[in-house]
Amino acid sequence: MRLPASLRRSFYGAAALVAASGVAWLAFHYLGRPADAAAAWALEIHGGAAMLLLFLAGALFWLHAPGAWNERKNRLSGGFVGGTLAVLTLTAYLLYYASGEAVRSGASVVHWALGIAALPLGYVHVVLGRRTR
Repeated sequence: MRLPASLRRSFYGAAALVAASGVAWLAFHYLGRPADAAAAWALEIHGGAAMLLLFLAGALFWLHAPGAWNERKNRLSGGFVGGTLAVLTLTAYLLYYASGEAVRSGASVVHWALGIAALPLGYVHVVLGRRTR
């Protein structure tokens, strides 16, 4: 099922902002000075954009996924996209609320590695969807 253009563009824009701010934070944190104000700024943008992305993902879940699932289109890639968003949400929760440093450290690596992997995964899902129209 094709998404309305406004929802599609909003989702892509929010995903791009989440990705860019996440990569910026990684660069500041691992290549620069982690306590730098720019790293904090990137993280604040990342968190805000992620909230918007989750809101839009909820709309996609209700407006897009059931129709595509019933039409048997892109089930595998759509399942991976949904599962990836779920794990990213869980690891973000752990990063924010977990008290143990080992848990936070593990969640951090999973979160940023999966976040980077989400970019090509989302792209593949979109390309496959366009092929099945």
